[in-house]
Amino acid sequence: MSRPRRCDLAIVGGGTAGLVAAFVAAALSARVCLVERVATGGDCLWTGCVPSKSLIAAASSWPPFHETPHTLTSPKACSVSPSPTRR
Repeated sequence: MSRPRRCDLAIVGGGTAGLVAAFVAAALSARVCLVERVATGGDCLWTGCVPSKSLIAAASSWPPFHETPHTLTSPKACSVSPSPTRR
């Protein structure tokens, strides 16, 4: 059986706040134990802010998005015409 490890600070939850707290405590030479059930980063990284911002950035850089009205009721907003090929 292994010997239990000692830590100065135990942080439950590896979301944004937990990661920042662990980083700052470690920078101040504390021995930190970070406990996370699933994946570090929390909802903001995996399902919230970051994916939303990526989708918004991708959509805003798509040329047909700028050329059509920004409504879902417009047939042009959802159609993509193939670009003509040069021969």
